[in-house]
Amino acid sequence: GFEGEMDVTVDLGSEQANSFAGATFLCHKGYSRDLPERLEVSFSQDGSEWGGPVSTLCQADTRGIRCVYPLLSVQGNWKARYVRFRAVRRSGPQTWPLLVDELIIL
Repeated sequence: GFEGEMDVTVDLGSEQANSFAGATFLCHKGYSRDLPERLEVSFSQDGSEWGGPVSTLCQADTRGIRCVYPLLSVQGNWKARYVRFRAVRRSGPQTWPLLVDELIIL
């Protein structure tokens, strides 16, 4: 969980070709957990210079749903050793933690 915005960098150990990067988040209405506004994904060979970010908006419809784990993802073709995930919060009060379930890189 993250009290502020999620900003995580994954080191793949070596440069790899990838075509998918995403994250799942917990939205639980009973416990004041909400989803980010968007997910930004950036790529780097050296951890200093970054390409992107590539963004995806969260468009999950949570009306009438108590608990859900939507996947926010980007697709493309890139070579990178480092993949950075940044979840940007929605505007408004931010008293609830942002909960990420998993990060996926394929």
